[in-house]
Amino acid sequence: MKVIVEIPSIMLEKIRKLIIEGRFSSFTEFVEVALKNQTAWEEEGSVLTSNQLDQIIKEGEAPTFFESRSRTSLSKNSLEVEEKFTLGYRFPELRLCPEGYSDVNFVPMPSDFINERSPLWGQYNRILPVKVSLRFLANLLKRRNDHVELEYLEERLADVARDFGLLLMEMDKRSSKGHGEKMSTAFPVQDNQYKSKERFKNQFIGYLDGRGRPDGLAARLRFVSIFPQENRTLISITEPGLRFASLKNPVIDEGNVQKPFSDEESRFYLEHVSQNIQGEKAAILFLLKNIKEGIRRPKDLTYQIRMYGEQIGEKWNDEVAYTMRAGLVSRLQELGIVKREKIGSREIAYQLTQLGNKLLEEWEGGI
Repeated sequence: MKVIVEIPSIMLEKIRKLIIEGRFSSFTEFVEVALKNQTAWEEEGSVLTSNQLDQIIKEGEAPTFFESRSRTSLSKNSLEVEEKFTLGYRFPELRLCPEGYSDVNFVPMPSDFINERSPLWGQYNRILPVKVSLRFLANLLKRRNDHVELEYLEERLADVARDFGLLLMEMDKRSSKGHGEKMSTAFPVQDNQYKSKERFKNQFIGYLDGRGRPDGLAARLRFVSIFPQENRTLISITEPGLRFASLKNPVIDEGNVQKPFSDEESRFYLEHVSQNIQGEKAAILFLLKNIKEGIRRPKDLTYQIRMYGEQIGEKWNDEVAYTMRAGLVSRLQELGIVKREKIGSREIAYQLTQLGNKLLEEWEGGI
């Protein structure tokens, strides 16, 4: 039977590229595979309805939801019980590869930022988008050499990141997550898709600046290497970037939307920062000491961060100091190092978590 449908030009172009790459032999094969996948998902109940989302985002009940759904819908497929309804299953580009990533080639860490004394820029306010980007890149490299074109990666990753972020945003809304707790923060979910995606690409994947130096959070963390080759810009993953990508993540791999990172991921990230990102480590240590000593309000910490900037040769005004403090605190909240508490009806203060106190003790002791 022939069915005539209209397809957006941008989608048609993506399908054509997949066919050119040899992933599908023809347009007909692509459509057949897409239809089979979608009908299978619908029949198995893995497409989340509004009512099902209500169950997912109930405080602390996400794993229970996924387990109960798996038992009723997938009794004949016990090997898939754990993964069937995780976000990674809904986004196969982000799914943890069961065979691992030992066959993925990595490159040495770039030395561009090795001697920088400044912490990461304050607008790099989340790490989860970097985790998503690295997982996407690692999975892409499973089928390729040790690098891909940056533009090719970014165009595909931005689409996945937007859909992933929109689902997280829906969960955030329904669970009434407060400021600083939203999983969808920093993903390209704004109404203006073009600007939102471009911001995501520049801030959390990376680019080459006017001097030909890599920039963006993944690059500054030395998780990726971005470099020119002839008339192209390429991106590769480094060993720590690949290791971070391969660690199981609560949100992507377990369907737990209450916690962005596992303790193992947080420890790995902080050990990497301690060994390789000295400017960020020093700023983290400075902030934790201040909170431990009782300087816990945002305004007071912003002042301290401005003074810290002067110590390392940075002339940050109040606005920049605010941005630097907010970004640093936000990253530490995401890692489970710092948490917020309400003071009265409007004020907030920060305190160290158990992991934060342990980290401060280790870093102060030179561990």
